[in-house]
Amino acid sequence: MKNKFLMGGVIIFSIFFTGCVTYPVVGAFESSDEIFRGTVDHNTFLGVGDINVEAEKSGIQCKGASRVTYFPPFSLGCAGQRGEAPMRCDDGRFINVAWTADSCTSGTGSGSDDQGGKFNFVFGLTEAEAMDFINKRAELNRAKK
Repeated sequence: MKNKFLMGGVIIFSIFFTGCVTYPVVGAFESSDEIFRGTVDHNTFLGVGDINVEAEKSGIQCKGASRVTYFPPFSLGCAGQRGEAPMRCDDGRFINVAWTADSCTSGTGSGSDDQGGKFNFVFGLTEAEAMDFINKRAELNRAKK
């Protein structure tokens, strides 16, 4: 009987903690050269995650929670999932972003803060890939002006 309870506990523990991954996130406001870096702690089983980023120059920290809002029909993986991730920064700003997954551990997103500043980010990429994305977004935004 004791073994059944132990096995049941192991199964429940595994269900809730399976699929927890941490990956990098890099982002920037379109009107600034300040780069935000941090991590997403994501539970792929539950479709939720915690985001923590910090600005390299100013040290501003932003934290929030992410959740999946759309699961593509007939999808066997995470590609195409969409979600939202509102974040509160310690300088008083509130950033509301939306994201799209390219895989279970990578994707892109954008949004704006409560002052109208546009914010773009990527998650789950290498440092070089992330900076390439941020620089290309900055070039596109400069070309629009």
